[in-house]
Amino acid sequence: MRVDSTHLEYDANATAWLRARDVFAGEDAVKTAGVRYLPRLDSQTDDEYLAYKARAAFFNGSGRTVDGYMGLIFRREPTFKLPDDRQDAGDENGRSHLTPGLSPARRRSGVGWALAAFVEAADMLGTALTAYAKNIVGENIVVGRAGTLVDWEGEPGNRVHSVGDDLGLAPPCGRASNLSQTLGCRNCVF
Repeated sequence: MRVDSTHLEYDANATAWLRARDVFAGEDAVKTAGVRYLPRLDSQTDDEYLAYKARAAFFNGSGRTVDGYMGLIFRREPTFKLPDDRQDAGDENGRSHLTPGLSPARRRSGVGWALAAFVEAADMLGTALTAYAKNIVGENIVVGRAGTLVDWEGEPGNRVHSVGDDLGLAPPCGRASNLSQTLGCRNCVF
């Protein structure tokens, strides 16, 4: 299979996804698409078509609906309960007889540390997990699907790893609007 080939399901849905994104983006995106959404009449000149397109009105009910759903879903900020993987809870001051001098955060195991880092920067590009979740939920509402790739490599040092790590571009978690964006990407997210 060629690198630039696409799946049949992608081919069947690509036009609908583009249309859904354009409608969500609003009047400017719809008008920029021109004849794709506002066909030219047979007798129109270029100037007449531009005036026709400028006069056209587009009510963005879909965008307002998505915004309403997002408001309902994220009415309250998400909370994350992370594991406290310490072997020894320590005394009332957080000191442990097993690892004296280490703060509770430093005694956390690899999984607890990685999840805490993940909440702060879900894609290692500074996007907090809450913002990332809003991004994914929004994509699901607009086009009906979204993908996330989490590539976890436990060794060495329980670090998160993905394709492109040697370039310093390694998000542990990433999203692409559609699978075509992953072709030739360095982060290899989908």
